[in-house]
Amino acid sequence: MLQELALNGTRISVERVGAGAGIVLLHAGAMDSRMWGPQMAPLAAERTVVRYDLRGYGASGRPTGPYSDAEDLLALLDALGLEQPTLVGLSLGGRVALDFCLLHPGRVGQLVLASSGPSGLVPSESLRQAGRALFEAFKLGPEAAVEEYLALPMLARAVARPQLRESLRSWIADNIQSLTTAAWVRTLEPPAIERLETVSPPTLVLYGDQDVPEIREIAELMAHRIPRARLLVLEGSGHMLNLEKPEEFNRMVLEFLSEATT
Repeated sequence: MLQELALNGTRISVERVGAGAGIVLLHAGAMDSRMWGPQMAPLAAERTVVRYDLRGYGASGRPTGPYSDAEDLLALLDALGLEQPTLVGLSLGGRVALDFCLLHPGRVGQLVLASSGPSGLVPSESLRQAGRALFEAFKLGPEAAVEEYLALPMLARAVARPQLRESLRSWIADNIQSLTTAAWVRTLEPPAIERLETVSPPTLVLYGDQDVPEIREIAELMAHRIPRARLLVLEGSGHMLNLEKPEEFNRMVLEFLSEATT
């Protein structure tokens, strides 16, 4: 059921389907909860599944000042009556999920970090160059920024598929302005990169073997340092694991949850 909740002075758009233990899906940057379409029905066959738009994305409210994604998530869980759901985050969503877990460890049952990295990680030179190119593209207008975002190396595998490319273009076009208010998000102090050894829930770290080297290296780092982490590689996939290989992604997540709760 799609609904809009008034939380922390803003509006959060959320969809909840299924029954049983909760799974909350957190989307990637410059996108929104629509990217989780291939997961909703398969996961909802076994669990309660929630997907929502982070503040500033999709149908949720726009930021008007500093805010915390983690505190928005806490308010959302309280409003929905979810005590210890599984958090599944991809890219930006994984960073939000990890920060939330460190702030509120008792509120997370299991953690799935897909194609993501911890807050506080120093970006590589190639990622900094991509950020500078995106900044320059914004000067030419949102359309140029969308095309520059689609040209990011980490999206190359997904963009190579015509149907998926058009979906990504549509979602990014709707959310590209979210990048202009990213500086308003309150950062975790100390950041997650300094606290990985204190992550307590069972954690699945996922990456695609066709993703950029930085993401693969970060995934291996997190799996090594998080005490109860398991590392899996989705072969033939790039950054957008859930869209490029949805059946395999869903199977890996459900198998992990089954093992983690037995």
